[in-house]
Parts: sequence; C-alpha cells; structure tokens
Amino acid sequence: MRFGPGTWAGIVNERAKRIQEAKEAERKRKIEQARKEHEFWQAAKATALAVVVIAFMVISFVVVLTSSS
Repeated sequence: MRFGPGTWAGIVNERAKRIQEAKEAERKRKIEQARKEHEFWQAAKATALAVVVIAFMVISFVVVLTSSS
C-alpha cells in the first residue's frame, strides 16, 4: 500500500484503456488504407477505360482514312 489504495486498479485500467485506444487506431488505419486502395483501383479502372476508348478512336480513324484512299 505504498502508493495508496486503488493504485494497482488505476494502473490496470490505464493499461486497458491504452490497449483499447491502440486497437481503435489500428482499426481506423486499416479502414483508411482500404479506402485509399479502393480509390486507387477506381482511378486505375477509369484510366484503363480512357486508354481503350482513345485507342479505339485512333484505330477507327486510321481505318477510315485508309479505306477512303
């Protein structure tokens, strides 16, 4: 009882609180990482679609030019 009654309980409670905060921070980090990954893949899909459309337009333009000669 050197530090008074309830000291050990306070230490245990503080440890539990810090563990819970660390778990919550890790959960939030994972959610943010998943969101960023989702945004990346959405941008990649949009870029790929744009490249395909542009390639189709260029190929169509070349075919039209070569067939009209």
